[in-house]
Amino acid sequence: MRCSTDTNDGDGSDRTDGSGGRRYFDESAVAWLVGEAVRHLHGEGKEAELYYQRAIELLRGQKDATEAIVRLAQQVDRDDTGVRWSLLHVLGDVSHAQAAGYLVESALARLPEHDQSWPQKSRQPDKWKICS
Repeated sequence: MRCSTDTNDGDGSDRTDGSGGRRYFDESAVAWLVGEAVRHLHGEGKEAELYYQRAIELLRGQKDATEAIVRLAQQVDRDDTGVRWSLLHVLGDVSHAQAAGYLVESALARLPEHDQSWPQKSRQPDKWKICS
């Protein structure tokens, strides 16, 4: 997302350009259903749990669910661990036998190196610049 302080509309407002964002779950109906499962996986309360279980139940009935989830997992940035973990969680809960290979491959994959300077980098004032 880019900050833009230029206002061509003359209203003086700040705005952000969200065109840099990826919409992983819009490529197909199955991908949308995977997105719903991910959303409800992190929901709170009994209702979210019921919606999650329903999404998983519907995904189990889709022959191409495993292929869609694996494709989404491969598209997600390696640094986006929350989405990647969520997709692995959904993939495991869908319980298609053909998912086993990808789940094992993911479990055995080398983790990225830890960036030792991360805490210092995150405290830099310009890192959290807000449009003004």
